[in-house]
Amino acid sequence: MIGEDVAHYGGVFHAFDGLWKTYGERRVIDTPISEMGFIGMGVGAAARGLRPVCDLMFFDFIGRLS
Repeated sequence: MIGEDVAHYGGVFHAFDGLWKTYGERRVIDTPISEMGFIGMGVGAAARGLRPVCDLMFFDFIGRLS
């Protein structure tokens, strides 16, 4: 699980509360405000056979990934 404020804060709508305590810092990672960066990390992880979950705070930012 990667995204902005998902680890300690639980996400912008607190949808991920408790994940950091349950799974730890190696599986729930806060990222800087760089949507292209962590979406790229998710694509790379998926290419290596992992099953990443990337959280964008708001869907409006998806259009800036081109």
